[in-house]
Amino acid sequence: RLFSEKAERPLIAHLGSEVELEDFIRKHLFERAFYYNQADLIIEVGPESVAETVEKIILKLF
Repeated sequence: RLFSEKAERPLIAHLGSEVELEDFIRKHLFERAFYYNQADLIIEVGPESVAETVEKIILKLF
């Protein structure tokens, strides 16, 4: 999905292949893991609708 949208995403626009995109994502997830692991709330998401995801967020917040 991201590869087909890369023209609208400046951080990944320069990547030439899906392999480069995967490497970029892995690298940045690793670099950000420290901050992600400090989250007070974690919302597990999957193939559900946006409305269902919003409902999960609301339930966690309140």
